[in-house]
Amino acid sequence: MERLRSKSSKAATKMNGTNVSWAPAGPLVKYYIPQPLYYIIGTGLLFVFIFGSFMNFTGLMVFVKNKNLRSPTNTFIINLLLGDFGISICTFISMTAHYNRFYFWGDNVCTFEGFWMYFMGLTNMFTIMGISFDRYIVISKPLQASKITTRVAVAACLVIWFQGFCWAAFPFLGWGRYTYEAGRTSCSVQWDTNDIESASYNIAIFVWSLFLPLMLIFYAYYHVFMTVSKIPILTLFDVEPKKVKLFRHFYY
Repeated sequence: MERLRSKSSKAATKMNGTNVSWAPAGPLVKYYIPQPLYYIIGTGLLFVFIFGSFMNFTGLMVFVKNKNLRSPTNTFIINLLLGDFGISICTFISMTAHYNRFYFWGDNVCTFEGFWMYFMGLTNMFTIMGISFDRYIVISKPLQASKITTRVAVAACLVIWFQGFCWAAFPFLGWGRYTYEAGRTSCSVQWDTNDIESASYNIAIFVWSLFLPLMLIFYAYYHVFMTVSKIPILTLFDVEPKKVKLFRHFYY
């Protein structure tokens, strides 16, 4: 009996590709996180999958059916909705893995999930940066606001998607790697590694994809705040209707 159990354990370990068995049999099972946590995280991802997909899709349909809403600023909003919708749809993979308490999709799907989620995340990060600079130019430098046309906004969004795809595709070219996360129920960039190629990639994406966008976002909104704080509040109630309309155009 002990010999049979030992063979089953070795077979399950071999199938899983790790030193931890995921075989659905009593004492052979060892989970990476407390079992209730799998279902808690899975339920959260279920809400993201259902409500996130529905709400982002609804937002996109609003812009599709109302052409008058397709302003340069809203072009960035549409871009953000597309990224959020892509993330919401892909949470189905990790959600089902959490409910099953192991990643049953296989290595190829793991690589795709890591690539797709990181690609969408990069796109969203730089889209938010684009929105912040759109507000910075319109509010802090209103004389240059006319330069931000719909064509310029679309071109900026295309650049955002292109650079996001390039950075997310580098692991396929040997710089960086997509692998399982600690809980073995989702996949992403391999963060905990001593490999020089993966480590250098992680440092590069930290600087380019997190630190730089955050600094530019803080810079833009700092100047927006300083510009708005210099406007006397009482004068907003003394302007003519046409000026009020102009103010709303610039500031909202």
